[in-house]
Amino acid sequence: ASSAALTTKVKTALASDVGLRTMTNINVDSDDGVVTLKGKVTTAEAKKRAEAVAKKVDGVKSVKNQLTVEPEKKG
Repeated sequence: ASSAALTTKVKTALASDVGLRTMTNINVDSDDGVVTLKGKVTTAEAKKRAEAVAKKVDGVKSVKNQLTVEPEKKG
């Protein structure tokens, strides 16, 4: 798959995952099967989950998880 197609597949997988649906701050970049995740998520769980979801996408060889965890500020 081309890098652009792979990026789209990973973004779609992240968007359709129930726990990550609200994570609009994740940037996906792929190069030759290596997917890089950048941006902010609100929990360590979401960071792990995003990586797991990305790894399951067909054509992904490895994932570089560069997401930063920034808890939501409540009121």
